[in-house]
Amino acid sequence: MANLVSRNFGNARSGFTKRDEDFCAAVIADDEEVDLLEKQVDRAGTDVLMRFQPMVVDLRTVLATVKLASQLERISDYTVMIARRTRHLITEDKEIEEAKHLDGLFDSIQKLFAEAIASFNEVDVARAGWVRGRVDALAEQASNLVENFTDLIEERSFASRAYVGLMAIAQSLEEITYLCGSIAEDAIYIAEARDIRHAGNQMAE
Repeated sequence: MANLVSRNFGNARSGFTKRDEDFCAAVIADDEEVDLLEKQVDRAGTDVLMRFQPMVVDLRTVLATVKLASQLERISDYTVMIARRTRHLITEDKEIEEAKHLDGLFDSIQKLFAEAIASFNEVDVARAGWVRGRVDALAEQASNLVENFTDLIEERSFASRAYVGLMAIAQSLEEITYLCGSIAEDAIYIAEARDIRHAGNQMAE
């Protein structure tokens, strides 16, 4: 499932950078398989819990794996959003200079996703820590691009639809970034039984 979602992200990136309809269509088509796989993982996880009643590490692994399937499905949904917005950009047929600012962000988040999945598969706390350390900076970069594109809507109303599309793509990348961080947190949960979500929230202490 993770491989399929990774492919979806890669196709969404290629569709955007190359303005290629075929890559966008592939993302949208493959998302249906991701939805089915999420249901299969959920059923399998429930079956394991009921039949074997796993304890300690095994229990944490099952719970985190079921959650991972949900996170992957959400990431795939965001790649579909990117693909659909890219299609609109292709239809608009306007060359937007600022669109290239997203290219580097795509690359960084693609690497972040790969490392998040590796940290989960290998239950690698160090890798998970690296992912968590990159989340805020990348999310802020995406958020800043959203603000920039918003400002440009007012300045260049003739291309407002294109900038709205770029805003939606940047917002999707921001959400994918946070989901990568959540996957890394679950890797740490499996390894150390530590729930580090919302670490800055005093009410969670």
